[in-house]
Amino acid sequence: AINVLRQVDDLDEVALYGALVHVVAQDIAAVEPHITQALRNAGVDVRAMDVIAPSLEDVFISNMRT
Repeated sequence: AINVLRQVDDLDEVALYGALVHVVAQDIAAVEPHITQALRNAGVDVRAMDVIAPSLEDVFISNMRT
């Protein structure tokens, strides 16, 4: 899933957090359909997708990369 998502345009970050994949984008609502379609086209079963607020860890990691 991560390799597929890294090919989707307009995603700022794709990372594995335990068993979950976190995706960061400026306008997630606009790219969400592209995410779902790309994963389905690659044969990845999308069980759930939620928009969440960034955690303190997410903010820290993002700041360390810039």
